[in-house]
Amino acid sequence: MSQHHAYCYAAVFCAAVIGAGPAGAAESDLPVRSIGNFQLWTVIEVVSRSTTSILIDDTEQKRQFIAEKLPDGVYQAETNCFILKAGGNYYLFDTGFGLGNTIGSALAKIGIDADRISGIFITHSHRDHIDGLQKDGYPAFPNAILYVSQAEYNKWAASPDAQKMAAYRGRIKTFDGAPLALGGSEVVPGVFAVSAEGHTVGHTCYLLQSGKQNLLVIGDLVHAEDVQFEMPEISVTYDTDAAQAALVRHEIFEYVAKRAIPIAGMHLRAPATGTVKKAKSGFTFTPSKK
Repeated sequence: MSQHHAYCYAAVFCAAVIGAGPAGAAESDLPVRSIGNFQLWTVIEVVSRSTTSILIDDTEQKRQFIAEKLPDGVYQAETNCFILKAGGNYYLFDTGFGLGNTIGSALAKIGIDADRISGIFITHSHRDHIDGLQKDGYPAFPNAILYVSQAEYNKWAASPDAQKMAAYRGRIKTFDGAPLALGGSEVVPGVFAVSAEGHTVGHTCYLLQSGKQNLLVIGDLVHAEDVQFEMPEISVTYDTDAAQAALVRHEIFEYVAKRAIPIAGMHLRAPATGTVKKAKSGFTFTPSKK
C-alpha cells in the first residue's frame, strides 16, 4: 500500500461503508469475557454496512465465493476496541476513531475514569485505531503508557499522523513482537505481543494469559467475517502486503483452532469475541454468547 493510500485510510474506510455511525448509547451493558482472572470488555464504537469493494477478488475462485456469500455486495462490520482488567490495572487495546464519548461512557459503566487506564496496546496505526488517543491535542488517557511495536512506531513516526503520539511523549514503550508459535513476547504480565505483519508493517496481535486460560486480540486480522474465516486467502485493499496478510491470517487461524484459543477482533460483530475451528474448507467462527 502506498504512503498516500495509508494516510488516506480513514477516507477509504468511510467511503466503503453505508450508514456508518456510532453504536447507540442504548447499549446498557458491555459485552464481557473472562480469561482466568482477567476481564475483557468490548467497546463498540461504530456499526456499519461495508461494501465488498474493499475485498481483493483477484481470482475467479475468490470472485465466485464473495458473490455467493455476499450477493448484495454488503456486509455488517464494526469498529471496536477493548478494555482489559488485569490485576488492579486497566488497559485499552486501541482507541477507535474517538467519536463522541464512546470509550468514556464504556469506562463509566465499569466504574472507572480515563485516568485509571494504565496502558494502551496499539495493534497498528490506522486512524480507526488511534484517533481516540487524544482530544484537542491533549492525551485522552493522561496516565497511560503507549505500547506499540518498534516497526509500527517507525512507520507511524514518519507519517502525518505522528502528532497523535506527541501527547504521550516520554510515555511510549516499543517492543519487538514474536510469532504466536513462540508464544509472543511479554509486554506486561499476562500480555504477550504477537507479530502479525501484513496488514501493516508492524501489525500486532496480543495474547492474553491468566492461569490456564488465554485469548488472542487479533487487531485487523479480519475485516469481513462473512468470508475471511472460510477463505483466509481473501485480503483487503488497504493491507500493506496482501499476500503476507493472508499467510499470517491462515497461520494464526490454524494455531488458535488447534489449541481452542478464543479470539477478539476490532472488526468482528458483537460481541466481537468467539472461537475458530478448522473446517473442510478454511475455518468457521462461532461468536461468544452475548
